[in-house]
Amino acid sequence: IIKKPSNCWDSTGFYSNDKTTIVATDRKYVLGIMNCRITNFVMQQISSTKQGGYFEYKPVYIAQTPIPAASPNQQTEIETIVNQILTAKAADPTADTSVLEAQIDQLVYALYGLTDDEIAIVEGR
Repeated sequence: IIKKPSNCWDSTGFYSNDKTTIVATDRKYVLGIMNCRITNFVMQQISSTKQGGYFEYKPVYIAQTPIPAASPNQQTEIETIVNQILTAKAADPTADTSVLEAQIDQLVYALYGLTDDEIAIVEGR
């Protein structure tokens, strides 16, 4: 139950509790998609709303999240930025990665073919 996406990459094989959803993939491209603004927007439209502005990110909702088709080059571009974010956060968990996150958002908007007006809706402008 979260206010915004907070998906992470686990390469160590940790176990989680029953309030965690695991998306099994070896592509960091999917991590970039799952943490972007449009996925957050979609999840807010389809998932259960909780008190205080929280949303349930249960498997039933996550399964409905469309992962856009992307060429290998597009996937690599997103994965490169994801790796930069992961590196920055590993060095300093409080690191400001908002510029990198915005870059992923723009790449994902393009994958979905969003117009400027649609982007404004997703970004709440």
